[in-house]
Amino acid sequence: MGAHSIIQGDEIVLEAELFSLDGSQRFYEKKSSKIENAEELGKEVGQILKKKSNNSYKK
Repeated sequence: MGAHSIIQGDEIVLEAELFSLDGSQRFYEKKSSKIENAEELGKEVGQILKKKSNNSYKK
C-alpha cells in the first residue's frame, strides 16, 4: 500500500496504490476533493482500491 497527497489551494489531491499478494498487479487511484472532505476522500479511495483488487491483497 502506498499513498501520497498534496494540497493545492483549498483542495487535496490523493494518489494511492495497492499491490496484489505476489506483487504482480498494481491497483491505482487518484482523486481530489475540498480539504474539509479529506477523511471521506481517503475512505472513498480505499474502498475503490479494495474493489479494483478484488480482495487480492494482504489483510
